[in-house]
Amino acid sequence: MSMLLLLVLAPADVSPGGQARTTDSRGRADRQLDLLRSRYVKERDSFVRQLDELSGWSAQRQLDDVVSRISALRTPVASDRVVSVELPRYVRPPIDVSPDSDQGEAEQRLRRVQTSFAVEVYRIARNALRQGFPSHAMQLVREVARHDPDHRFARALLGYVRYADPARADQAGYQGEWVTPYASRMLRRRHVWHDKYGWILSTHVRKYNDGLRPFRGKWITAQRDAVLRRDFQNAWVVRTDHFEVRTNHSLERGVAVARSLERYHTFFFQTFAAFFETPDELRKRFQNSTVRGMRNAANAPPYKVHYYAAKQEFVDRLIERIPRIAMTNGLYYQTDQTSYFFHDVGDESDSTLFHEATHQFFDVSSTNARRQAALKRAGKVRQRAVQPWVVAEKDDFWVIEGIACYMESFRHDKERSLLGDPNYVRFQAARFRLMNSDFYVPLQDFAELGMQQFQMSSEIRQYYTQAAGLVHFFMHFDDGRYREHLIAHLTALYRPNLRRPGHVPSLAELTGCDFSELDRQYRQYMKEFPVAGNDPDGASTAAVEIDD
Repeated sequence: MSMLLLLVLAPADVSPGGQARTTDSRGRADRQLDLLRSRYVKERDSFVRQLDELSGWSAQRQLDDVVSRISALRTPVASDRVVSVELPRYVRPPIDVSPDSDQGEAEQRLRRVQTSFAVEVYRIARNALRQGFPSHAMQLVREVARHDPDHRFARALLGYVRYADPARADQAGYQGEWVTPYASRMLRRRHVWHDKYGWILSTHVRKYNDGLRPFRGKWITAQRDAVLRRDFQNAWVVRTDHFEVRTNHSLERGVAVARSLERYHTFFFQTFAAFFETPDELRKRFQNSTVRGMRNAANAPPYKVHYYAAKQEFVDRLIERIPRIAMTNGLYYQTDQTSYFFHDVGDESDSTLFHEATHQFFDVSSTNARRQAALKRAGKVRQRAVQPWVVAEKDDFWVIEGIACYMESFRHDKERSLLGDPNYVRFQAARFRLMNSDFYVPLQDFAELGMQQFQMSSEIRQYYTQAAGLVHFFMHFDDGRYREHLIAHLTALYRPNLRRPGHVPSLAELTGCDFSELDRQYRQYMKEFPVAGNDPDGASTAAVEIDD
């Protein structure tokens, strides 16, 4: 069971853009979203026509590489998942082919077509933000950067700064590189990122490669270092942009965990931008196109992660605080805001990392907001001691675990990050239980379950899979129509509205659909949901085994 220990809460009746909503405004918002989508489709259709024209021209001249790249660009991203294409690190140099050659003309035309499309998509993104669809806006910004990776406004919004290595100033073709503010700071301090060792001084690379390691001011052998680090008090510490990973397993595994979490963090904060920044903050970022806030974020305390070499160490460390810890394979502990994991030789995936990191991101980023609401409530009822609010203590707990289960589906595949793969085992189990076992708690009743009712139920396995399935529905139904509403609901759960503490607008209120209609839509959604392989029973069994 993935355990969540969080404190405090209360919220507001908010729209996706953070404003109060009425039935009329919901209808108007839906029409605005449809108009934005229509404008995007129009621009994309024009883009594809230009690509097809260029592809035909290039094929006649046997420019196979250009034809292949065009084919990849014209393929739309599947609407049943959220996809982000990995961006190139280095600033693109001018096209180094004679414009008078067929190859040169093709390259110039392709770059112009992509750049022009990126300009139009960025305009739509700005409109989306102004009209109250921040998550949709950030999704479009990712596409802008896909087609124009040197679009400075898009790069800034996605968390990058341009860095120029002084040592490469005279290198032909070197125009600089896009890095995070933290990476920029480390590079200026003469550190380099090593895929095995993490950030180390450039002058230390040779010693590391020779089998030496620094320990308390001295260089010792890697073998001796490994023995000493087995004691968690001497654990390796891997620091990255947003994480501090402590582990007694190995330096290499600590680096791999940190790298995986960083990639997840980048995708997560772009996808849920509306949760982490207010509409006004996002609008300012779009208008000013600066990374001042991101530079400040680079100086923020890192998320703390402890990664143990074996499960027994994990249990021994936590059992006094969490008596049922042996039942878990990962934990985010709210009291010390630390995520705890262990090396599971039988599980090569990072799904548990992503699950607990989700709880950590939501909780840490909203702690101050909930503390303020707790203080305000204490003042209203004249309490001497401030009583924290437990997140979703009395209702709506399904979405807390549902979003974490959904985020387990995050995968990085070559040059793409993917989220919401229908084949992921929890989603397949949700479909199977609904369609074959007819297990489904109506959403209105499901939303009335608080933390204790949810976690102590004899049907907790079924609850977890239904929660995962419902989040997939709200994230992807009708090309993401309800995605903003789900994020608004999460925002209300974690970030209290000081004017109406304790009030959380339901998903029925936010979407403008009553619960029975949402139930109907969900059933239809699952009926049409892709089935993995030819053995739904097998998929369901696998999911049941990992449900908790």
